[in-house]
Amino acid sequence: IPASSRAMICGVAATHAEGVRAALLWLDAGDSAAAARVLEESEWPNAEETVAALRRVPAPVLTPALLPRYAHALVDCGRYRDVRDLGAGDELALARAERRMGDYATALARLDRVEPSFDAQLLRAELLQLLEREEEAKRELERCHVTTDEEQLRLGYARALQGLDAALPPEHYLAARLGTYRAF
Repeated sequence: IPASSRAMICGVAATHAEGVRAALLWLDAGDSAAAARVLEESEWPNAEETVAALRRVPAPVLTPALLPRYAHALVDCGRYRDVRDLGAGDELALARAERRMGDYATALARLDRVEPSFDAQLLRAELLQLLEREEEAKRELERCHVTTDEEQLRLGYARALQGLDAALPPEHYLAARLGTYRAF
């Protein structure tokens, strides 16, 4: 295939592909905006597949909408140092990574720069508990605003860990996890 035809052929092929394959073809065609658009519209079933897909994409193509998704997927995969290296500027993802690396005070300080959200408040409560500031952790849990059933379960679990009243469905994995913690 002549080099002069490659970009055009890649552009045509990209229209028939999807996900990261389409994005890489759009890049070979010279259309980084189309590549970014395809990636922003892509859904991956889990964090591992998100990381596997986005690590193949050059950093300049990762848009402000893609960077936080990638950063949180990296945390979910245990790739904490990679989150820092990514430079996404997502303070919540960085706080999650620092919490996992045992840097609780730094994670807590990062959360001061994050817009209040359920995930940020739950993480703040967890960090306060780890820093043995139980009363502050309980107050933070009281301020959590729940919008989904899954959030309600996560809040119930966090409340139960603090010794507060909470009901978890016995068949939910968090109830089993709590039971294991209580057994030890």
